[in-house]
Amino acid sequence: MLEKIAEHLTVFDLIPITQENYMDVWDVYKTNNAYFLAAHGKNVEPANILQTWGRLVDGYDASRQLFFGLWQDGTPLAVIELLPHFPEKQILWFSEIIIHVKLQRSGLATKIVQAVIKVAQKDGQHVKIHLGVGNENPAAKIFWQKMGFTAIQEYDDGIVMQITLD
Repeated sequence: MLEKIAEHLTVFDLIPITQENYMDVWDVYKTNNAYFLAAHGKNVEPANILQTWGRLVDGYDASRQLFFGLWQDGTPLAVIELLPHFPEKQILWFSEIIIHVKLQRSGLATKIVQAVIKVAQKDGQHVKIHLGVGNENPAAKIFWQKMGFTAIQEYDDGIVMQITLD
């Protein structure tokens, strides 16, 4: 799936993030400390990134996780995490998209999300994409609504949104 997403984002390099190279995207995380604190209850620190990255749902096959960085000219611009076949086989969970603060509202997130939607539509394995948005991030809710996602479930601390793929 990562290779197919890369075909839609040809001016960027998409590189899987591992325990060996996660510090390469440190700059993206540290420019988003307010988000990280609100979403994870902790300040951005290397150990906290590893803890949140490793927090997969019990029973989820970690080998399916797509956790990658988006680079241009050797500079990390974004971090993306996707969970194919979660919470059900035909659902793709868009777990996280973090854009370097200097590039927020530049259209980069829109390009990434559009690429993911196109690939998920073509792969035939997913019929919906789901994601969660915390109440502390109303701008994210507006962004996802503009991308065609609608709220399907409400919780005290946020909502689950989805888009049905054609």
